[in-house]
Amino acid sequence: MTKALSDIITEFVWTAAHNNKKYGIRELKVIQSMHPTVDMATLKKIVQHAQRTPKSVNWEIIRQRMIQ
Repeated sequence: MTKALSDIITEFVWTAAHNNKKYGIRELKVIQSMHPTVDMATLKKIVQHAQRTPKSVNWEIIRQRMIQ
């Protein structure tokens, strides 16, 4: 998987899980069915992080921390 596609999927999953506390395995399996090279363990960690992050935090803040 290309770096750009990986970044897009990461942002999508984080944002969706951050805004929907019921986001879970079912949705991740759909993503994995479309992109079989996606690591499910990594996606689960992204979901857990997004769901415990306060609502005042947005993706841009997280992305900046990842870049540094």
